[in-house]
Amino acid sequence: QTRCRQFLARLDYSRTRKAAITTQCFWRGKVARKELRKLKLAARETGALQAAKNKLEKQVEELTWRLQLEKRMRADLEESKSQENAKLQAALQEVQQQYKETKDTLVKEREAAKKVAEIAPVIKEVPVIDTELMNKLRDENDKLKTLVSSLEKKIDDTEKKYDETNKISEERLKKAMDAESKIDDLNMAMLRLQEKISNMETDEKVQRQALLSTPVRSMSEHLSIPIVPKNLENGYHEAEEPKEPQSAPPALKDYGNGDPKLKKSSAEKQQENVDALIDCVAKNLGYCEGKPVAAFTIYKCLLHWKSFEAEKTSVFDRLIQLIGSAIENEEDNDNLAYWLSNTSSLLFLLQRSLKAAGAPGTVSRKKPPQPTSLFGRMAQGLRSASFANMHVEATDVVRQVEAKYPALLFKQQLTAYVEKIYGIIRDNIKKELSSLISLCIQ
Repeated sequence: QTRCRQFLARLDYSRTRKAAITTQCFWRGKVARKELRKLKLAARETGALQAAKNKLEKQVEELTWRLQLEKRMRADLEESKSQENAKLQAALQEVQQQYKETKDTLVKEREAAKKVAEIAPVIKEVPVIDTELMNKLRDENDKLKTLVSSLEKKIDDTEKKYDETNKISEERLKKAMDAESKIDDLNMAMLRLQEKISNMETDEKVQRQALLSTPVRSMSEHLSIPIVPKNLENGYHEAEEPKEPQSAPPALKDYGNGDPKLKKSSAEKQQENVDALIDCVAKNLGYCEGKPVAAFTIYKCLLHWKSFEAEKTSVFDRLIQLIGSAIENEEDNDNLAYWLSNTSSLLFLLQRSLKAAGAPGTVSRKKPPQPTSLFGRMAQGLRSASFANMHVEATDVVRQVEAKYPALLFKQQLTAYVEKIYGIIRDNIKKELSSLISLCIQ
């Protein structure tokens, strides 16, 4: 009987152990498949972005090649145009000289005819009329008239050709300006795509590290097995007994059972503070020692209220609405420049201070390519100079904070507004400069 019981107990134990091992293996395989699907989806998204980036690079190369060809064609046309103009001017001068000579000869002949007509009635004794000479004079007059008409036609034809060449050169100049603007837009789109790709890569790294850092729970915790040996074959140790949850501290209990009037008063105070901040920032506060006052006040208030660490808050929505209403007038460059300086400095402070929960300290990013256009180089120089100065001045203000979802969303919306305001200012300046450049070219 003892051996039979021993055999039955061993058989039951081996069956339960096999069942536990199979369920654990199945669960681990399921979790690994989920992780593999997530990684495949992330790889597909990055692959699509890289394909779009490659297409944009090809388009930029084609447009630069076309622009160079158009510039060469334009230079050749200008040279041929200058040569044709010189030839036409020489022909005009020759025609004008011939015209003057014919006029002089006509005037002389008319004077001679008048003198002959005056002398003819005085000489009454010899009434002789030379018809041959009169016929010759008429023939010469007719020839001179035909010459003058042909010269006038030539002058009109040369003027028409000159006008046509001017129109062609103006059209090609417009095409070249349009191509330059398209290249600038494509460069900006490439920079945005590269930033998105770098953000996607950082998110992938963060997700991978988070997945690697979170251990997979074993199924042995969920199975109620009364007897488990200390050393199992799959490497897991003995499951501990579930501990009782610790009781909350008395301070939290008292706060949970506190008076709701205190909560209401604190919420009202917070709302009053937010309203005061919005009313203050809505005005043009100007600059202090080259730094925008509004951006630093917003950053200081958000740090003091701990809004970056809050799960739910309405401060960021109010600020975004304020910025959107402030830049409605797209023709006022002074107002747009003021808000561009404030938003860019606030974005710089957020980038220096905010960090996602569980994110690594530093992530290597690729350096964006150098812009080819004049406006791109000017914008990059201004950005680098302003951010270098701000990096030195903001070291005593910035503080590292673990940001929640509302703060990260506010950062993304702020970057979108910075790009929008910068694009509006760039378009306005292009419109102002294009008229001046066209006047200079004319």
